[in-house]
Amino acid sequence: MPLRSSNDPVRSQELIDEIQVIWDRDTPGVILSQQPTLIAWNPDVHGIVPTITSMVLFHDAFLAG
Repeated sequence: MPLRSSNDPVRSQELIDEIQVIWDRDTPGVILSQQPTLIAWNPDVHGIVPTITSMVLFHDAFLAG
């Protein structure tokens, strides 16, 4: 069962614990420092959804103007 579809808090924590074990063992990423970010687009572009870490979703993007 994927973590995001789990309705059981105990099972969710078990899955998170498994992820932590893998992370601790393999260290798939290292945060070295903060990174300033600028995301800019034309005022005629609408429907863009900003998310964490500068990811931007364009699935509902459209031009108006």
